[in-house]
Amino acid sequence: PQWTCILGWHVAGIWKPGYDGTDINACCQTYVPAADGAHYVAVGDDNQNVLLLRFPAPEADAEFRSYGGHASHVTCVRFSAANVLVSAGGADHTLQQC
Repeated sequence: PQWTCILGWHVAGIWKPGYDGTDINACCQTYVPAADGAHYVAVGDDNQNVLLLRFPAPEADAEFRSYGGHASHVTCVRFSAANVLVSAGGADHTLQQC
């Protein structure tokens, strides 16, 4: 099963300094391990970004990569069974394959 809850020890590190309790809208764990054998978690935030971190990410200030492209907050992120990541924008009404 995929982890899709923005709360829990598995994803404590997705909360960056300065985020309040509403800045993260969604997260989703990779469906199967990536080519390097690791699992990852994608995060959609109010700053128009999709963040990618190793999963689990229990420690504060976990290392991440940030990807832009939306013109509005990111409301949802999901990995398919083939680990293809799709993100949905809020006011920009777009779906993007990441």
